[in-house]
Amino acid sequence: MTGWFLFSGETIKSEELDLPDVKPEFKGDKTVSQRQRNVLYVYWEQNGSKGTFDNFYKQKLEIYINSIKEKLE
Repeated sequence: MTGWFLFSGETIKSEELDLPDVKPEFKGDKTVSQRQRNVLYVYWEQNGSKGTFDNFYKQKLEIYINSIKEKLE
């Protein structure tokens, strides 16, 4: 993954920036996080759409985060 940081003591206008275009790491127009959210949305719809999607999304991500944290030393 590539990223850029710009530090300045003055306000910088976005039109003054000369950053390269960012291309997705995969075919298509969506980022990995957009794809993940979309897949979870379809899963939520297909399984009854209980509660709000926002709450469902946060709950699933929290489960995922905790499973990774348990594997950390």
